Amino acid sequence: MKILLALDNNVYAEYISLRLKRKGHEVAIAPNGLVASDLLEKETWDKLIIGIVIEYFSGLEVIERMDEDKRRSMQIIIVTRIRNEKLKRNAYALGVTDFLLLPLDTDALMAKIG
Repeated sequence: MKILLALDNNVYAEYISLRLKRKGHEVAIAPNGLVASDLLEKETWDKLIIGIVIEYFSGLEVIERMDEDKRRSMQIIIVTRIRNEKLKRNAYALGVTDFLLLPLDTDALMAKIG
């Protein structure tokens, strides 16, 4: 499975990436929203794990910029500290499949990814 990570904490992204790679997944880390948008446009991904507060484009802006068919064809998981019901509703309206709050239970994340 091909997974793109775009989180605001690079150490955390590396840790999640390592766990996913151990499970046999192909993982790339986008250091910011601009790179994430570019990678999502150029390549096909099975899953996107993205934070809300990332540089250049927010996580929601990255998702909004995606082709709608691509959005529907992949699992999109948001990871954030922001506890806001309106934000959560907006995310689900964009096609987000899961909304996980920090501090993140990485075992729960791994279970959602499969």
